[in-house]
Amino acid sequence: MKNKLIVLLVISAMVLCFAGCQGKKDRDRSRDRDNDTEENVDEKELAKAKTVHDVSDLIELNEHGLYFSECKKDKDLYFYFSLLDFDEYIKVNYRGNDYLLVWYYYYNYGEIGTKVNSVEKKVFDGIMHIGVDLEKEKKGNDGCFPHSTGCRLILKLDEDIKDLVVEGQNYHEYDGGYVTVCNKKGILDKDLNFVVPLIYDNIFDYPISDDENGPVYYRVCIDGTGQGLLDENFNQVLSTNYSNIYYFNSDKIIAMINSENGSDNSELKIVWIDGDENVIRSIPGFLHPDDDSRFRCMDGHILISDPSYGSQWGDGVMDEDLNIIIEPKYYTIFWNGEGYYRVENFDQQEALFSSTGEQLTDFE
Repeated sequence: MKNKLIVLLVISAMVLCFAGCQGKKDRDRSRDRDNDTEENVDEKELAKAKTVHDVSDLIELNEHGLYFSECKKDKDLYFYFSLLDFDEYIKVNYRGNDYLLVWYYYYNYGEIGTKVNSVEKKVFDGIMHIGVDLEKEKKGNDGCFPHSTGCRLILKLDEDIKDLVVEGQNYHEYDGGYVTVCNKKGILDKDLNFVVPLIYDNIFDYPISDDENGPVYYRVCIDGTGQGLLDENFNQVLSTNYSNIYYFNSDKIIAMINSENGSDNSELKIVWIDGDENVIRSIPGFLHPDDDSRFRCMDGHILISDPSYGSQWGDGVMDEDLNIIIEPKYYTIFWNGEGYYRVENFDQQEALFSSTGEQLTDFE
């Protein structure tokens, strides 16, 4: 288990922020800004952007895939495809004409698409049905998944539509979402205005209940600072001073505060804070990401570790009030789903513990 400390820190860093590089500029864009590179773009200027059009020429363009366009001089429309999910479309007015922009993906185990020959458009009762004539070539498989060919379609709209079906697949109109510009991420509304500015290094959906129709908060990350939370209306719930956040209600949030000097693991603290970020209770230790706790603990319990063992970080379990259920001194802990924990010590011996932390069997 000599690499367990490294693994824990890597997990924390991955959860804290994982952002792709999206600051390079396509050389063929008509609005050429040679000096706007990832290295010299002013982050304060990015944060001031009110609409995606203010920064559209800084959005990285995916060069992979095919294009089919019914618009001349269409390169100013390419950035829209970086906003769209695989089942979304967007309608735009460009140079006095209306266009529909949509990704079409062709999947096949034995071949790929090489060219869009033509696109057939038919509208019935306000629903546009699109058929794509794709030129294909054979290609062997490298793994278990089919080949995927992305096709960007820019189609002229002769009449308004209320829905779209492409090769039998239903699409929905773009209603906002994440956008990344020069390594900074924000959120757009359906009209392409920023509701969350380009100030974060990453943003994740954060459901705050098991109800699939319940509100979704947003976990936001700033490199070198930490994580915070925004509510469903993009208001700040928690400042970006924490990591590995567990939200229970507006007055009960459990999170980890990193050491002030950034290197002393013995200073890691797990805190229970209220809605005003007052610390109700704290204990020393490393707080595992919520996915880890859901996988390895029973409902209502949280996985923690203790760095006091040096390279031998010990795992343990606490409840939602920061009460220790199983001391953090074991190699691994797993909830078996049948009423007890399977606990392995550093001598590779196993024992069973109850949900209240009582040891039920000897280590052997």
